[in-house]
Amino acid sequence: MNNLKLANILFSVEIQRNLKRKFSIEVLRGKRLKVSAPDFAKIEEIKARIIKKTNWILFQDSSFNELPLLLPKRLYFTGESYYLLGEQFSLVVGEGDDCVEVKNRKIYLNVSNEDKCSDVFNDWLLSFADEFLEQKFMDCLKKFQVRLGVDVQPRFSVRKMKKRWGSCSPNNLITLNLELISSKERCIEYVIYHELVHTLFLDHSREFYQTLSKLCPDFQSLKRELDQETQLIAEP
Repeated sequence: MNNLKLANILFSVEIQRNLKRKFSIEVLRGKRLKVSAPDFAKIEEIKARIIKKTNWILFQDSSFNELPLLLPKRLYFTGESYYLLGEQFSLVVGEGDDCVEVKNRKIYLNVSNEDKCSDVFNDWLLSFADEFLEQKFMDCLKKFQVRLGVDVQPRFSVRKMKKRWGSCSPNNLITLNLELISSKERCIEYVIYHELVHTLFLDHSREFYQTLSKLCPDFQSLKRELDQETQLIAEP
């Protein structure tokens, strides 16, 4: 047994035999399980014991934070690259009335003073992200309600988050990370569906992942793509 699927998530399994009647499971990064089992234990018995611990394994696995490299700050000079919705744009900094324009795969940052670059750019980015992410959220919410036959009405917000792509509070306030605006739309949808499912299941139980897979069957590959390709910016 090299691999085992738990709640539609594929884990690789490494089995180590011991001379005692000891059975233990260790959850490692990268969807890996390290299992210690007695010499006499049959593979089917080992498999049954792993499956019995599915909820615990999924909870342990979800505790690993696989976010990408955290960059210390943005740089504001002509030629610097930024991403919007998965597409690469080149920054052009010039003199102007403190505004941002996007056209022909370029982001024009016009400022009356170079010291204003950060404030002008981030104000624009928040406005752009807030409008786009709210519309995307409403679209996903409608599909979520129809596909699952539920009448959940969560509240919504966008802000910078240092350690996660999104969150859902116990009172159903869903918050999306501002930096998601640089991701591909399918990755953004994955995060939204993930948080919407949390309105039904607060933990990462088997039922949580089974429900998420109904809405987003390729959620595992989308999460890997999101974590590998989208950078978080540490600056406030």
